[in-house]
Amino acid sequence: MAVQGTFDWQGRLESEGSVAFGSRWFSWLTGSRQLVVTHEGVRLGKGPVVGFDRMAAVSTARGRLTVHYTPLPDERMNRIERRSGQKRLVLVLPRLGSVRADDLAVWLLKLKGGPMADIETRPTGVARIHQLRE
Repeated sequence: MAVQGTFDWQGRLESEGSVAFGSRWFSWLTGSRQLVVTHEGVRLGKGPVVGFDRMAAVSTARGRLTVHYTPLPDERMNRIERRSGQKRLVLVLPRLGSVRADDLAVWLLKLKGGPMADIETRPTGVARIHQLRE
């Protein structure tokens, strides 16, 4: 894990109040908006903030990061989300960017569980699922 990157992210979160990941200029090309991390949680673009307390897991596959979270009662879900019972926020990271999806996943879970939180990573085919160890 690139520890220096997470310190930079944490410092920016503390000083600026939010940190954005993903390219805002090429979002139309990748089909993914920026993932914005705040003290309260995460959001895609200008969408609603998903609190860290609702975050269940973060999965990564190549340059894609998916935040799985518990939906609110009035949130609409597609067929895949209904089957799993969780909503998803999907971020496609730039190929030549300096942010690794696995590092970002671990940092998000540390924001949820605290700096000493124990993170469990399980491989599932080409993807990896990161969760707080219970």
